[in-house]
Amino acid sequence: MSYYILEGEETKGPFTIGQLRSMWSTGGITAKTMYCQEGDQQWRPLGSILHLLEPPPIPRTPAAASQPSIIIVRPTKSRGVYIILGLFFGCLGIHNFYAGHHG
Repeated sequence: MSYYILEGEETKGPFTIGQLRSMWSTGGITAKTMYCQEGDQQWRPLGSILHLLEPPPIPRTPAAASQPSIIIVRPTKSRGVYIILGLFFGCLGIHNFYAGHHG
């Protein structure tokens, strides 16, 4: 389907809906710009066909559905090993390093 637009007193066209979308996105035409479809005699503002000019919204899926969950599994530390390291190497602090207490 072809469309004509009215700029001032000058009729321009024919344009396809794709060409009108392009002009709409660059700001070449506004909602107040008058248009007429091919074979029609009535001029209307482009605001009446905004649903054709605006791109449809992209449906967004939740981020959790699109990305796998990451689970961090820490190996359990043996309390017995911690005590033995503390008894033998307590002055060096190796038992704390083993338990994950750095710094």
